[in-house]
Amino acid sequence: MPHNEYLCGHKQIVDDERGGCSVCVQCGLVLEEQLFTPNYNELYFEKEFENKNLKGEEEIKELLHRINLPDSYTDQISKNCFSKSKSTKLIPYIIYKTLNEDGCHISIKEISSVSGISNSQIYKKQEKDKVLISKPELMLEKYCCFFNLDFHAYTVIKKQIEEASKTGHNPLTICAAHIYEHTKKSNCKISMKVIARELKISCISIQRYLKIKNKKLK
Repeated sequence: MPHNEYLCGHKQIVDDERGGCSVCVQCGLVLEEQLFTPNYNELYFEKEFENKNLKGEEEIKELLHRINLPDSYTDQISKNCFSKSKSTKLIPYIIYKTLNEDGCHISIKEISSVSGISNSQIYKKQEKDKVLISKPELMLEKYCCFFNLDFHAYTVIKKQIEEASKTGHNPLTICAAHIYEHTKKSNCKISMKVIARELKISCISIQRYLKIKNKKLK
């Protein structure tokens, strides 16, 4: 007895664009295999994907601008970001990770202040076996430039930071406190308030660090 597909007149045929074939609805027989060009919906989602990437790149450039860094980092950050996830929620962490791995040391607090994402949210994005540890002596040069401190001042402050006891304070607090202490002893005095504002920390944090540091030296 002949199979149903041989008895069917194949009057109801649909094109399976994803499968690349034409199929009879009534008997299920594949009548023709061929390639189809993407329909409107596929092109629409492809366009949406491109637009999302463009928006992500614009966000990256904006955040880099806020932390006074050039757009030249955009391509690498975009590659690291969109290769893992299409969500822009990862962008602040990827910026933080990419810059530090590239030798441009920056703190989570700085990224948090310009992105609006909390320190803890950014910190949680770190892989357990790839946690980045920010060292104040590696971040110091940038902040010395903020206050027009020369290379000699930078060298002295860096040595003081390296020789200081580990207190567990935020790297920005350590940099700010040593810059303040150095400028206070020199002719280029800069107020604690100005230093705290530029490094986006509080004066109280600086005072607490100096109190602990000087207490240990006695």
